[in-house]
Amino acid sequence: MQRIRNGASPRVTVVGGGFAGLVAAVTCAEAGARVRLLEAHRTLGGRARATTGPYVAHDGPHVLYRDGPWWRWLADRDLIGAAGGVPAAGLAGFRFRRGGRLRRTPPAALLPVLAARRRRAPVDADFRTWIRDRHGDPAADAAANLMGVATFDADPGRLSAAFVWPRLLRVFAPNPPAQYVTGGWNGLVDRLAAHARTLGGTGRPSTGATACTSPGTWSPRPGCSARCRSTAR
Repeated sequence: MQRIRNGASPRVTVVGGGFAGLVAAVTCAEAGARVRLLEAHRTLGGRARATTGPYVAHDGPHVLYRDGPWWRWLADRDLIGAAGGVPAAGLAGFRFRRGGRLRRTPPAALLPVLAARRRRAPVDADFRTWIRDRHGDPAADAAANLMGVATFDADPGRLSAAFVWPRLLRVFAPNPPAQYVTGGWNGLVDRLAAHARTLGGTGRPSTGATACTSPGTWSPRPGCSARCRSTAR
């Protein structure tokens, strides 16, 4: 940022055109950097993408949180679009699988865990061990299994307690901050890519990758704009 303020335009290469990569590229370009974005796949978005119909599968957790940094960043640029929480009718359909059956209520062992909302989780302890030492094995197993849904991780119990714990509290918050974008994240990725193009974004193939470059601040290169538009879909 010091170089930008002094009039020089630093070169920035962002590897990966997923949600985080697009945010990083746009942020750098807005600050005046000369940005090159590399993406190995034919489409931008990474795990933010979803499959096309008739059955839609998500590659990652497609939810935004009103109290999170991504929400604020997107809102500042008017990129969120229509979004909403889970309706009451949808909450009534939630089920917890335990003991081979679907149940309406969470495991009883989980309730003391949720009651300790003010507790701070350590960075250097895994989530399962941290919960087990305070509430026992049944609570640790229930909490870790539950967070597999929210983290898209096969074994969230091995992750840092400081990472998993606030996400567990968000899921069971009295007023859940989770927001789901109408039309899915494919549209969100498209809006983000379109915003990049308003800064002059272009693209070209580069050794099996898509490269979006900016000789100035996302300024166009001849013969490249069609390729970038196609990869942003």
